Amino acid sequence: MPHLPLLWDLLVILALSVAVVFLFQKLRQPVIVGFLATGVIFGPHGVGLIRRSDEVETLAEIGVILLLFTIGIEFSFARIARMRRECCWGAPSRSSAPRFWPSWPASPSI
Repeated sequence: MPHLPLLWDLLVILALSVAVVFLFQKLRQPVIVGFLATGVIFGPHGVGLIRRSDEVETLAEIGVILLLFTIGIEFSFARIARMRRECCWGAPSRSSAPRFWPSWPASPSI
């Protein structure tokens, strides 16, 4: 079997992800924080387990594209038509309001 560095990097990422999910669920903490910390610690600027970050980054972008495609498949035109007021006016005004009013909160307070 030829040496496949990208496959090795993906295997390391998968193993670390499983460990982080298990640990952070036991600690009852958000898993995304664990993923970010793991990337910082074990990435190319930390311990250096993942050296070929450009290829992994490309695969991550493909993953995001596939996720957005899957979310797009879930929406029907009828549902978007029912939500046209929120889609056409709410989202653009909410995302552009901080540009015109710097004191406007970028995200709602809980």
